[in-house]
Amino acid sequence: MKYAFLKVSIPVLLLIVAMFVITSEFIQPAPEKKLTIATGSKNGNYYKVAQEYKKLLEENKIEVTLINTEGSVENIQLLKDKKVDIAFVQNGILNSKEKDIEFLANIYYEPLWIFYKNDKYTIDYLIQLISKKISIGAQGSGTKDLATKLLNDNGITNENSTILTLGTDESKKMLLSGKIDAMFMVTSHDSATVKELLENPDINILSIKRAKAYGQKYGFMEALTLHEGTLDLYKNIPDENINLLSTSANLLARPDVPSELIRIFLKQVKEVHKEESLFSKENQFPNLLNTTLKINKEAKQYFTKGDTWL
Repeated sequence: MKYAFLKVSIPVLLLIVAMFVITSEFIQPAPEKKLTIATGSKNGNYYKVAQEYKKLLEENKIEVTLINTEGSVENIQLLKDKKVDIAFVQNGILNSKEKDIEFLANIYYEPLWIFYKNDKYTIDYLIQLISKKISIGAQGSGTKDLATKLLNDNGITNENSTILTLGTDESKKMLLSGKIDAMFMVTSHDSATVKELLENPDINILSIKRAKAYGQKYGFMEALTLHEGTLDLYKNIPDENINLLSTSANLLARPDVPSELIRIFLKQVKEVHKEESLFSKENQFPNLLNTTLKINKEAKQYFTKGDTWL
């Protein structure tokens, strides 16, 4: 009797163990509903947008931690070091051969704004900034990366000019006080600093005559026009059409972020950026355009099949 029992129970036990082993190979535990996002400075647009994401994600029971940084360059390093899951990064900074970072979405235009002192002369070309004191953005920022590219294109270096790496607030103060001649900043059109400087009669904005040429050279940039009176019709700001050169804000992620979290995240991103804005039409953003990076599999599915795909 005892022998018969063992004869039956041992094979059954072995079968159960085998089924458990096989099942464990295919069934993964539910991912932790947490996301850590690298933004930028607390005064910047990345942080402002990230707060909108955080609110919507937490309504979906996802815990979100926002990390303030110096900007895009630092954000890329945080992704590489696996200290964040997702990061805001200015388009055009990251090498297309990067294997450990994937592209999630292109979310809005980020124009380059070049302000200079109104000394009763007009600057039409970047090369006219030679010999000037120029702030090109904080160390580690996307502004610094883009400004460096453009200045190099025009032969402007530390040898023939004074190039400073200052944040937006400090650059603005020094420009207004006359301690520097010009400042670069890459930010959305609704930046309070942009409007403040455009309103100031002592400050001019550089309308880039060769914006389309730069756009052809650098695939991640586009020429945009800020038309007279667009920002304030009553005050007529700006008081003439301005040729701008624009990059865009991107969302990048580590390849190991769970697909379920990516899908939920992108749904909230769509909610935030789908509306028409100053330079874009309704549903123009977010998108997968203008990137040479590897596109995340879930992002590709989401933007081609929508948020109902299984």
